[in-house]
Amino acid sequence: MSKGVALLIVLLLIAIDTAVAEPPDVGFQGYTARLWEAQDGLPNQTALAFAQTRDGGLWIGTRGGLLRFDGARYAIYNRDIAPAVLERGVNCLMVSRDGSLWIGTEGGGLLRYRNHVFQSYATRDGRTDEFVRAIYEDTRGTVWVGADQGLFQVEGSSLKRIDSRDGTPTIFVRAIVEDTRGHIWAGGTTLLEFIGNSFAHQYPLLGGSVANLITSMYSARDGSVWAGTLSGLERLTHSGVLSRIPGISAQVSVIRESTNGTLWVGTIGQGLFCYRQSHLFHIASRNLPSRTVEAVLEDSEQDIWLGTQAGIVRLSRTPVSIVPFPGGADSEFETLYYDRDGSIWVAASTHLFRIQNGIARPYAFPGLPGLRVRTLVRDRQGGLWIGTDGAGLLHSDGERIQKFSSGHGLINDFVRAILQSRNGDIWVGTDGGLTHLGAKGTENFDVRNGLAYFSVTALFEDHDGNIWVGTSRGLTVISGGKIIHNIATQSLQQEQLWSICQDESGELWFGAGSGLYGFKDGKLIHLTTADGLANNTIYQILDDSRGNMWLGGPNTVSRLRVRDLDSYQHGARLNLTLYEESQDLQSAELYSGMQPGGAVAPNGDVWFPSNKGAVHIAVDKIVPARSSPVVIDRLEAEGQSLPLNPEIVLKPGNGRLEISYSAIRLRSQEGLRYRYRMEGLEPWHEAFSRRTAYYTHLPPGTYRFRVELYEVGNPGSVSEASIVIVQRPHLYTTLWFLACCVLALLGLAFLAYRIRLRQMKMHFHLVSEERARLAREMHDTLIQGCVGVSTLLEAALGVEVTDEPLRHQLLNYATEQVRATIEAAREAVWALRNTSMSVVDGGTLCEDLARQFYADSGVPIGCRITGVSFRLGEPATHELMMTIREALTNAISHASPSKIDIDVCFTEHDMKIAICDDGRGFEPNSLLSRNGHYGIIGMQERARLFGGNLTIDSLPASGTRVQICVPRKSRGMERKFIGNGSSGNHKN
Repeated sequence: MSKGVALLIVLLLIAIDTAVAEPPDVGFQGYTARLWEAQDGLPNQTALAFAQTRDGGLWIGTRGGLLRFDGARYAIYNRDIAPAVLERGVNCLMVSRDGSLWIGTEGGGLLRYRNHVFQSYATRDGRTDEFVRAIYEDTRGTVWVGADQGLFQVEGSSLKRIDSRDGTPTIFVRAIVEDTRGHIWAGGTTLLEFIGNSFAHQYPLLGGSVANLITSMYSARDGSVWAGTLSGLERLTHSGVLSRIPGISAQVSVIRESTNGTLWVGTIGQGLFCYRQSHLFHIASRNLPSRTVEAVLEDSEQDIWLGTQAGIVRLSRTPVSIVPFPGGADSEFETLYYDRDGSIWVAASTHLFRIQNGIARPYAFPGLPGLRVRTLVRDRQGGLWIGTDGAGLLHSDGERIQKFSSGHGLINDFVRAILQSRNGDIWVGTDGGLTHLGAKGTENFDVRNGLAYFSVTALFEDHDGNIWVGTSRGLTVISGGKIIHNIATQSLQQEQLWSICQDESGELWFGAGSGLYGFKDGKLIHLTTADGLANNTIYQILDDSRGNMWLGGPNTVSRLRVRDLDSYQHGARLNLTLYEESQDLQSAELYSGMQPGGAVAPNGDVWFPSNKGAVHIAVDKIVPARSSPVVIDRLEAEGQSLPLNPEIVLKPGNGRLEISYSAIRLRSQEGLRYRYRMEGLEPWHEAFSRRTAYYTHLPPGTYRFRVELYEVGNPGSVSEASIVIVQRPHLYTTLWFLACCVLALLGLAFLAYRIRLRQMKMHFHLVSEERARLAREMHDTLIQGCVGVSTLLEAALGVEVTDEPLRHQLLNYATEQVRATIEAAREAVWALRNTSMSVVDGGTLCEDLARQFYADSGVPIGCRITGVSFRLGEPATHELMMTIREALTNAISHASPSKIDIDVCFTEHDMKIAICDDGRGFEPNSLLSRNGHYGIIGMQERARLFGGNLTIDSLPASGTRVQICVPRKSRGMERKFIGNGSSGNHKN
């Protein structure tokens, strides 16, 4: 008897232990799951550690190195930008209070990442403990490091060993935590307790480290300390005793607590467990990519991240859940109707279900087995109107069922929508038209009497009592029993309409296959995805009477605040909140075509039909989305990455520029929208979800690239990032280069102008010189000869008739003077055409002229030469000869001298020639001012030509002295002295 009882007790204990050890599997209730694997861009599928830095980025330690995830893309810290030791594997991560990321590696020691710089830590003796398993920062700011070779503290830039000294036992460390009392617990091959920096106690592990090696630890907010071992989960008491939690028999790799108090326990081989309210729950293996969970983290948005051997799972809190149908088979939904008793009717393709208390059960109306229900509505009297698939319309008042079919006046037996108007009339939309059941009987509408199309998809009564009928091709309005037309019916005559709704302001909204339409005060607006909608197909519009409109599309459910539509029409962004679905709904699809296609419960909860079941959105569980910062994370020019400095300078001729930006948001980024602009070049560009801006051949200049991020559910919250970009121009396109070119051209033009002006002046001067020369030659030859001839002829005319010999002599002199004048003119012409003539010295020239004029005039001319004579050049010889000749001619012709003296004096620097007569003299200034007397002017011009000067001293009745000074170095002079010269007098 006693043995039987004992056996029974043993069996009972085994049964109890088995029941506790294998808790029922549950899914991620209240969470939506998202999995990242290699095909999703995850470089390494085995995640060993998580950490989130202040900027919101998620750091992932894997067996292949370190990753950073911003919610959309991974950044791989390979040896190009990080120490190569990271590629050996990252065991643990920790973010300290100063924002540093601490990295424990597999064989590479301890690293610290701060301000984009990696720092390695070694022990004070220079050795590095290569295998780091745990990193922890206590409340005092001390960083503890657990490794295979012991326990350390970070001091300065090195590691100080704590164990195996001063009485502290040696330990192989796998976990470090601090409890609510401030005590530090280090677990591994043993369990050590520290108070401050002082070792307090060692707690041996029951069964030894082989079975109970501590692999993970966590200090919960309620003060309890949890320890994971090789064989399960245990709770640590203040006395250091480990108490086993039944239900886990595998190695516990990680323990973490979420904000709601749930303890998440990852194991090796048994998957994930949740411990809450003293109950242990095992997450169903079908919800995880692997049965090994190495890391758990709750991020700043209260999402849970799971690191497994086959990928990373994100669990996001969601107000969206699904009520599945019995059997779990896919169903083609027809309608969903919320009844006044709180139950929900759902009509599928083959079954009618009723949801009560969150459970869906099949329902069949008594006496109507196999009835295929499409839609149903309860009227204000409590009766239930049932639209069927081919059996017409049924009405049940709870006692009897009344049938309406095509044989009773119904236009078609396939019912799609039912509406009870304010006056109690029933409107029935079918596959073949519209039927009105009123007090006056039955009235049908089809395309022959004005209905837009025969297939009715939506019915609605507005605030004015008008009936709006949406069809598969167009819109119809019935007012007072008559069909009317307006801008809405005209504009939507080709649209497939799924739903009609009216908000509190009186604006009517139409869900169509091409977007959302709004109609008010004769104006129609059209909203699409370009305006911020999640989908262009709107199956259902629901007004929750709280200022929100809920839009159901093929794969999305979104909420639109009505008050923001007025702002949108004045240029603001559309305020749209997109709701994600749970993991079970990832392949779900919403339906429409029947009415009602959704419902709003009295508490504000929203229901939509889908092929996986009834979608339920609990509004009290909606967590407002946090604003996400946008960052510019990559910039490439011509395919080369550039450092992200506040100012980026691009080389001339850059052809392609790529600027990548992203939001740091670990939750789904489906609702994030971007826009960007290059200030100084372009207006804003709506990029929607695209995260890269492309530019080709950016013009030279300084620009500011700006990118803005907003969420469709909160467009008023905008974050911005910017960077200055300087595109350097080619040298030949710079302003200063062009300015220099312009200045050079202006300088060349001015130089050309000056040269041309100088040439013109020189030409004018040469012409003037030539005219003066001609004048001088004419004066000194023709005019003087003509004057002489004229004088002789006048004298001959004055001779008396009786003195014929004298007249004859005068005429002979005149004839000779004409010949001499002609000869002189010929010589002048020859001199104009030829530049060479005999070169003589000044003394000889004066002697020759003295003899010639004495012979012609008979006036005695004396010539005296002093100094050493020198030769003159050809031009100077001619000009000097003509000057002396003019002086002698003037003296003989005008002064009536008795004699003339020529003094020639040669000095080292010049030659002076003085021509003096004792004639009647004259006033030089008065003579120079008289017109028609050009002899003296010509003499002065000739003197200037050979670089000399001419002076005339004369007074009336006192004779005249003409002095010519010829510099030795003047133009046309020879510098070489000829002979020694002589002094003496010569007189003709």
